[in-house]
Amino acid sequence: PPPPPAKTVNEFKAITQATCYSVVIHSVPADVQPASPEFLFRLLAQNPSITLHLLHLARWLTDPVATNKSHGSIVVNFLDKELPGRIEKGGLKYEGLFLRGSHYKRMPTQCFRCHELGHIVARCRSDPVCTRCSEKHDTCQCQFLDSDTVCGRCLQKDAAQSSQAPNRSDPKYAHSPRSAGCPLR
Repeated sequence: PPPPPAKTVNEFKAITQATCYSVVIHSVPADVQPASPEFLFRLLAQNPSITLHLLHLARWLTDPVATNKSHGSIVVNFLDKELPGRIEKGGLKYEGLFLRGSHYKRMPTQCFRCHELGHIVARCRSDPVCTRCSEKHDTCQCQFLDSDTVCGRCLQKDAAQSSQAPNRSDPKYAHSPRSAGCPLR
């Protein structure tokens, strides 16, 4: 039988995710549920410059209840590029409070397998690196469950820059390759 006719570009339908622009809103009371419609509608009602179709998503940056705090910060994603900038300059009103806004800087993409930056596990072609001992195996298979965490990324960097093997017990390696304390992050 003859091959099926080739499809034209117009016959394919691609669904793309909308581009979001984020802002951090500080001093939000801990009893708020940022993703709840009630909170979002109250926030919109008290800030007429924001319309519902521009608001995409809201979530806690860090849950204040889990950290035993009375207030916390939320990340709000908007579909409008200029709106986060206006909130950074002028803040928002909520239940009689002035909520200050600031720029939200996303953490870089980091692989959970090799702990390098710029890709995710699904696209990783490297060998796994254990977060506990920095050897080439998955962390769940590590024999040193009670050992101190050693950053394999920092060890590899220093080993490449020096003719001597780095001292694994040096305190500068005593962090996870995924931690904020990693200088290579």
